[in-house]
Amino acid sequence: SLQFSLDFLKTIGLNTIEAYLYELSKKAKANFMELGLLEGTVATRELHSTIFNIKANQQVFDKLLQENVVCAQRGDRIRLSFHIYNTIDEIEAVTDILKKLK
Repeated sequence: SLQFSLDFLKTIGLNTIEAYLYELSKKAKANFMELGLLEGTVATRELHSTIFNIKANQQVFDKLLQENVVCAQRGDRIRLSFHIYNTIDEIEAVTDILKKLK
């Protein structure tokens, strides 16, 4: 439950969590930039959060949901958020889905 999660995160340590989230963000940003899915302001940021709003249509949104990717539609964009429980492999899997739809 919540206390267990908090205790678990404390054992990992804030610095380790921060470094891991930075790596997830860096990987997702690079992959999404390669696919041309990010706004210019996001693409030029040196640091970015683990939350991304990619340019995508309803077909892409439907396919991501079909592939069990947790995401949210926000107008003409799709929000993808990565957290400590995600892996680089999961970012690669999402990227592979998006590549197939290009």
